[in-house]
Amino acid sequence: WTSEKHVQSDQNSDGIEIFMNTNGNGMELMHVVGTKHDEEMLLASNSSPTLQVSYIQMSTNYHPACDYNTLHRIKIASKNVRGRILTKEQKLAMLENHQVTDEESATRDEIHKNLIEMRNLENERDNINRQLDLKDGRLVSHRCNIPLCCETPDVDSILDQVNINKGKGKSNKKCTAENHLEWDYRRFLQRRRGFCFHASFDDPECREMFTQICGGNRHDKAVHPTLQNCNEPFHIEKVAASAAAVRHIAITRGGIGNSFFVSKDDGRAYWDEGLPNRLINRLEDEKVSSSANEAIRYLVCGPKQSYYAQLVSGQSFWSISIPDEEFRNVMDTFDVQRVAFGPFTSAPSWIIIGKNGKVAWRNLPCRLDMLLSKRTSSMSAPCEVSLGEHGSYFIRFLDGDIDYCLPAHIAASCQEILNQGADITNIALHPETSEAFVIRHTQIT
Repeated sequence: WTSEKHVQSDQNSDGIEIFMNTNGNGMELMHVVGTKHDEEMLLASNSSPTLQVSYIQMSTNYHPACDYNTLHRIKIASKNVRGRILTKEQKLAMLENHQVTDEESATRDEIHKNLIEMRNLENERDNINRQLDLKDGRLVSHRCNIPLCCETPDVDSILDQVNINKGKGKSNKKCTAENHLEWDYRRFLQRRRGFCFHASFDDPECREMFTQICGGNRHDKAVHPTLQNCNEPFHIEKVAASAAAVRHIAITRGGIGNSFFVSKDDGRAYWDEGLPNRLINRLEDEKVSSSANEAIRYLVCGPKQSYYAQLVSGQSFWSISIPDEEFRNVMDTFDVQRVAFGPFTSAPSWIIIGKNGKVAWRNLPCRLDMLLSKRTSSMSAPCEVSLGEHGSYFIRFLDGDIDYCLPAHIAASCQEILNQGADITNIALHPETSEAFVIRHTQIT
């Protein structure tokens, strides 16, 4: 560390906040000292850590399909749009091809279309305001104001090529008879999820395997020039890969930092010997393979062999190394979307995100805990989260907002990606190492 100093907090705090900032000389470690009275601090130091589980319900009314419809409407005041006068024969042909319906259904359909158009007008107004405010074109999702809209906020479930028939909502109407998405719609979703990976592994064989598993062409596997030297003075071995067809990625073994998991939209998955031993035994008992219809779809690994795994079939396994009844209760009651484990220094640290927008967490870094505690039910729910070593974390919400606290060598890459006009959509961390990481982002222009 190049410098270290203590900073007085303007709020009560019984923890330590770590901010890692890059400057001309390297990093700066900042300890946040709480403003509690001495008696309270003495009690806090003699008592066990707070183990209370926090809950909050947030909104999931952010639908990729609705945003796609907004982008593909006829723009207002477009100079290229010309009115078209139909002939009598064309009008008759249009009426003949129109589906016969009753007045109530036609009225209901017209109201639905009007609501969509009103929403599109509101979004266009927001876009104009953002341009007038000289803000850049970040990847932003808009709240859907269509009553009882049945679209899903989960991009992965729409891109799923294995269980696409299980998908809910009107997104399926954009599929052909072979259950493949239209090309434009698929690319829109892939861009929203992130086209590119920027990662670091110490082992050159691991880096090579990472690029091969993720796929892509030679251009996808080349580290962008602006990211080549952004981590100085730290020596970081970097690698790039395509993320277009990748559903989920995780770092599986923190002690080594050269082990990873990848699942793809077609159901295939890759994992190595770095999986937790208890998970390996469970997969052998269940006869789970890496083939398209049997593989692991989602995996997150934590300290001391803890894990949560979900299969393509929908079946899920989990194990936590420190007995935690609250974790079990949340797992039993939540329809789990995302899980992240933090370091188990004195007590279990974890966060669980449900598909309905409900979030439960325990012993998170104080900055992340405060961020979640201040959110309201009308605000967007988180869709991606990961916890790393020494209180580091990354979180992304359905409206596109992100927040992170990262080691300097990872934060430098993130800042450079953002400076180049791209968006960070996810970061894979592990609570037992800061050496290995995977940043998912949109294309750098």
